[in-house]
Amino acid sequence: RNIKQREFWRVRFVKAANDKLAAKETKASSRKATPAGFGTPGGSARGVGRNRGGAGGDLSAGVARSEYDEMQIIKALQRKEELRHMIRIPDMILDSEDRRCAVFDSRNGLIEDPVRAMRLENEIKPWTPAEKKIFHEKFNAYGKNFRRIAQHLERRDTGDCVMYYYKFQKTDDGFRGRRRAAAKKKRAYADAKRALAFNPASVEAQREREERSAPTAEARLERAALAAANKAAKAKARAEKAAKAKAKADAKDENAAKEDRPKTPTTAASTAAHKGPEWTDIEKTKFISGLLQYGTDFVAISSTIRTRSLDAVTQFYRDNRESMDLDSFAAAAGGGEGA
Repeated sequence: RNIKQREFWRVRFVKAANDKLAAKETKASSRKATPAGFGTPGGSARGVGRNRGGAGGDLSAGVARSEYDEMQIIKALQRKEELRHMIRIPDMILDSEDRRCAVFDSRNGLIEDPVRAMRLENEIKPWTPAEKKIFHEKFNAYGKNFRRIAQHLERRDTGDCVMYYYKFQKTDDGFRGRRRAAAKKKRAYADAKRALAFNPASVEAQREREERSAPTAEARLERAALAAANKAAKAKARAEKAAKAKAKADAKDENAAKEDRPKTPTTAASTAAHKGPEWTDIEKTKFISGLLQYGTDFVAISSTIRTRSLDAVTQFYRDNRESMDLDSFAAAAGGGEGA
């Protein structure tokens, strides 16, 4: 049935458009035939020339040889433009069943009782006072960076933090400061808007009020002193931190240098502490004999060994003092001149 109705209306509109176009063409042809009457043998030469020019002119080429040709070209273009807007497709005629099928009715995620759903959600996963306290502390520190705030709450994710903010931002006491700041900003904007709308006298009055409400010189000096003290404290903390880091680095370098030094020789196979050949068993025997005889008089011991200098003898005593128990040999000798 619907298809038949649509076809009927389509044929009707096409027929009406064709009739209208035919009537316009008939009217245009009658107007065009009027100058041709002047082209008879009794007519003037001007009429004959105009008729000849109109008959021989090519209107489709867009070339106008006279005013008459130009008018005909303009009328032809107007007829083409009218034909474009003449046929208009009407709205679809739909019955009740078609209208029902054309509407997309989706009930996915429909919440029939939002109040009950919100109550159930609060009962299933309520916000504890400790979580609220942490949320407000981190919100004052990070602002609306809910992802970073959620990192400090074990049982909450970013979505929970977002929902909590937009649910309680206008009722919770933790957002009171933010609401005051927003109201103050709104009042300032409204005052500025009124000041622009009023005369310059009101603008001057507003400026005077702002100057009166501005902090005094003492308050500004106190604020500057606090800022300078905070800056000095931060600089001192940075200097202490740098000094600790430098001391730690120096200690590390010193430990590394100690590790790089030659180790104390404990056996005959150990490397000597000084540069030079290792001490032979004969040299060690002479050293112990000299130590028993002269004590810690390393000059006399060096002259006894002859193959080692005074520095080498002294270094050998220091390196092997504990491992070879050289102090007992020196005490047995009754002491001597120290190094």
